Amino acid sequence: MTRDLEVPERQIVTMRTFNHPVDSLWRAWSDPQVIPLWWGPDGFTSTIDRFELHGGGAWVLTMHGPDGTDHPNDIVFDEVAEERLIRYRHLSEPQFTVTVEFAAEDPASTTVRFIQLFGSKEQRDAVAVYAEAANEQFMARLGAVLDAQ
Repeated sequence: MTRDLEVPERQIVTMRTFNHPVDSLWRAWSDPQVIPLWWGPDGFTSTIDRFELHGGGAWVLTMHGPDGTDHPNDIVFDEVAEERLIRYRHLSEPQFTVTVEFAAEDPASTTVRFIQLFGSKEQRDAVAVYAEAANEQFMARLGAVLDAQ
């Protein structure tokens, strides 16, 4: 398996440090009641139909766009290491693999690194047009949810 760091031209990497402990970040990413509060770019809502956070588990959700368009997402989890890593495959188009890394910087702050890996540079470039801004927006929404707790 090719390591993510070996194919930067096929990646979109979004990283943010939150002033919250790693267990708070983990809960936000692993609790299907919390995820819809922040998942997706500005103006989107999400409905989770299935969420099985373990290797081989399914995540089926629909993102509802502000224009009324539904965006179905079928995902399978490949690897889960509590408070450290979530790796999944996005099976709906566009297809890609995501690695989410959690790094406790100190007891009160955590860096989340969200890495999308595409099959080709061309696929990455086509998605990056909207995904780079969308990823920053969902990270900001995540921060707002954490700050409100």
